[in-house]
Amino acid sequence: AEIVRRYRFGIGDGYTGNKNSMNALLIDHDADVAYQGSSEGLLRYMPADLPGSIYIPNVRISGLLMFFEELDWSGRGPVTPWSGLPDRPVFRHGENHLKFFWVSTYYGNPADLEYSYLLEGQRGDWSPYSPSHEMVFSGLSPGRYVFRVKVRDKYGVIGDSSEYAFEIKPPFWKTPGFILGAIFLLLILAYLTVRLRIRNLQRDKEKLEATVVERTRQVVKQKDEIESSIYYAQRIQRAVIPSNEILENTFTDSFIMLLPQHIVSGDFYWVGQQDRHVVIVAADCTGHGVPGAFMSMMGIGFLNQIINEEKVVRPDLILNELREHILSSFSSEHGERGDTKDGMDLALCVYELDTKKMFYAGAYNPLLVVRGAGNAEGTEPELITYDADRMP
Repeated sequence: AEIVRRYRFGIGDGYTGNKNSMNALLIDHDADVAYQGSSEGLLRYMPADLPGSIYIPNVRISGLLMFFEELDWSGRGPVTPWSGLPDRPVFRHGENHLKFFWVSTYYGNPADLEYSYLLEGQRGDWSPYSPSHEMVFSGLSPGRYVFRVKVRDKYGVIGDSSEYAFEIKPPFWKTPGFILGAIFLLLILAYLTVRLRIRNLQRDKEKLEATVVERTRQVVKQKDEIESSIYYAQRIQRAVIPSNEILENTFTDSFIMLLPQHIVSGDFYWVGQQDRHVVIVAADCTGHGVPGAFMSMMGIGFLNQIINEEKVVRPDLILNELREHILSSFSSEHGERGDTKDGMDLALCVYELDTKKMFYAGAYNPLLVVRGAGNAEGTEPELITYDADRMP
């Protein structure tokens, strides 16, 4: 025969036999009865009348401690009459250390009962069966819970489970109202921050625009002053340039073309007469604008001194003296000749009224002579170039 299941019986199960003998065992398979002889008498075992097939164990939750202390649950709302525990209590977030107790009603041997528990909301599996009548849960998180416990006897019969529902409130800073309020305040703070930032940016923009307007006004004023000074310098420059009356009286078909790049320029011409000699100068000073204009003023002054005062009429001598005057003007403070490259390129012609001869001397600027321009049609005029010296 195969052993399907084993049971252990004791005095609590009604087994009073002692000093049993294996030879005093009788099994009646037809009646499903077993007889056992012992020193205390004859025992009868009927599997159909086992307590497990007649009695079903029950379990009830009987007690609850908070931090291992008993509390007066009457102030927590309605309580159940049997256990005295509050019905579906709501605990504060700090009341998260609970200890549950339970008891069972059973007409068999209570020592053979085992229990399994489950806390819905924390874990999802039933605990292994054990004879313990209590369980501690500490550090419970806010939420809703249901504590369940069930019982089984040694025959494997599982009774009805008992449950207890409760809730642990979250701290106020985790409540939906507080979170929504915090979000609302953050949105207001963000809005105010953005508005403040926009206002500051607008204020900075206005200040910057005012600064730009003021700087622009100052620049325009300075520009007007500079332009006024330059135009005044132009009038001075034009005033010191000799009149072209001598040129027009001497050469009836002559013309002067002066197209300065700037308001004041380093390009100038000079016309003068000494005795029967007409002196014509076309010059291009180094630099443009104001620097060139200063150089032209120096050149005009030196030409007036050399030709009108010193009465020099030879072109080569005029250029040599003009060179000396310019080099002396740019000498160093110790009286040594400077190594400056400032100066002027010019072409200088002297026309003798009596002999109708023209003498030329040039510094960088050549002399162009066109011959045969008035010849008969079909003949090409001849262009003759007289190169100037690179250094007068």
